Amino acid sequence: MSVAENIDFDRTPTSLTVQFAPLRVRAGRLEVLVCPGNNGWTLPGGPPDGATPLSVEAGRLGTDLLGLEGTPVQLGAFGRPLDGVSVVFLYLVRPPPPGRPTPKGTVPGGSWWDVRGVRPTPDVEAVLGKALARLEYDVEYGLAGFLMVDDQFTVSELRRVHQAVRNVELDPSNFRKRVNRWVGEGLVEELDAMRPTATRPARLYRLR
Repeated sequence: MSVAENIDFDRTPTSLTVQFAPLRVRAGRLEVLVCPGNNGWTLPGGPPDGATPLSVEAGRLGTDLLGLEGTPVQLGAFGRPLDGVSVVFLYLVRPPPPGRPTPKGTVPGGSWWDVRGVRPTPDVEAVLGKALARLEYDVEYGLAGFLMVDDQFTVSELRRVHQAVRNVELDPSNFRKRVNRWVGEGLVEELDAMRPTATRPARLYRLR
């Protein structure tokens, strides 16, 4: 699927679809939700409401179809104007609050797969490759990691997101020092609250 650039939708005959790549961290791996297509797994989506900004539409689709809180992040427009263009959004899923079950969602035939093991159609595989590269960068150098944990999170929960997205093992001590540096810089706030764990209560943090 080629990247569509410099499209004037008012003057170019085309069909427009909003697609989104729901991404979550679960059981130590980064997963994507895909659904059956004509030639393999594809991304969920649909035609946008012409009166609604595309980012809002992507958020609505994510909430309505998945039942999960998330943040849409535009990846780009793909396709050719005369054949149809898909505007693709990452949908970075927050986990449900502790103790609350994960909603099943209503994507027809939708399944969560390890993003590095799923075998989608070639067009979608190219889009997922760009999505993964974008997310790896945004987690390491931006704020995307904070969008994939609960509003209040522990150091271990945030580290697991970084590990799953970047596909690396991170030293817990060094990562804690990184979080402490963010606290010192005013990016992250250390809370008085604690979260019970299997071993001992863990300090909670939140993004300022």
